[in-house]
Amino acid sequence: MDVLIIDDDPTSVFLAKLLLSSTGLFDKLTTYQNPVDALSFIKVQLVDNQLPQVILLDINMPLIDGWQLLDALMPYQAQIQAKYWK
Repeated sequence: MDVLIIDDDPTSVFLAKLLLSSTGLFDKLTTYQNPVDALSFIKVQLVDNQLPQVILLDINMPLIDGWQLLDALMPYQAQIQAKYWK
């Protein structure tokens, strides 16, 4: 399972990575502290059909918040649902 963490707080990212690492439930862990960079990464992953199965998203972030990031993904909703919600 691939996991993506999007959070501007390095302490939160560290703790999430620590907790997830202890479970052994994931193959790949990617983190972004900049939500704009994370959005670009997600769009590339959508094109390549490699979107992570789990995305942990902080709601309060600078530049764009978690809600705005989700809104930016709305044009891809049908593609995401077709691939991941069968």
